[in-house]
Amino acid sequence: MHPSLTQSAIEVLMNDLHDKDYRVRSTAVDALRKQLTLPESGLQALISALQHENGLVRYSAAEALGNQLTLPESGLQALIGALQGENGLLRYPAAEALGGQSTLPESALQAIIDALQDENKDVRWSAAKSLKEQSTLPESGLQALIGALQDEN
Repeated sequence: MHPSLTQSAIEVLMNDLHDKDYRVRSTAVDALRKQLTLPESGLQALISALQHENGLVRYSAAEALGNQLTLPESGLQALIGALQGENGLLRYPAAEALGGQSTLPESALQAIIDALQDENKDVRWSAAKSLKEQSTLPESGLQALIGALQDEN
């Protein structure tokens, strides 16, 4: 992690998220990813970046949200949506990002539990890892995790 950026540096990076060059956008997301806490405007910019047309930007945005110490409800819901979406390359970091939060609402836990059955083994692995990281896990989550660990795939 990088030392905290100044508010003005964060604002420049957030503006760079709208640059026409995907490499500039990707670099901006990567720099924001290394921050443990971002202001609400930075979090909203990352949430929006989950919908970006470039896969690298979306992936990095999910990672950046996962590195935050806490996420607002809108961030959790955006990651749940990404985890339940059709893009396997985004489901993986979305599951990891959710797992980075010490406590999750039931809807997020259920999305992670459901991801244990994902067709993509990386998503299943990430979901299992995310459940393991939770400070509290309901019985249904524990049973799903045990079942996933016993699965040969």
